[in-house]
Amino acid sequence: MNLHPGYFHRIFKQHIGCTVMEYLSSVRMDKAKMLLSDTDISISDVPDYVGINSTQYFSALFKKHTLETPLLYRRKHQTIRNTIPRDDVIIENSSDNFTPF
Repeated sequence: MNLHPGYFHRIFKQHIGCTVMEYLSSVRMDKAKMLLSDTDISISDVPDYVGINSTQYFSALFKKHTLETPLLYRRKHQTIRNTIPRDDVIIENSSDNFTPF
């Protein structure tokens, strides 16, 4: 299927409510927030994981979307996550499931 780029962008914006680049940035920032809050991946590596080549551009874009720097976001959300009691964790003590390193 051949679509003219201008037509695609116009139809996309009509149906989604934002431009393709705004949508892509939003998806990337959602992934970055997850990586910052749920993993120990280095902040300098997060841009690579979300498809952004520049750490400076990533930081500026992240701050535009969240109003926080990546470091502040990580500190805030990992602190919250680490203070929540984990009653849902079940540890089985079975020698059948033991795998040595």
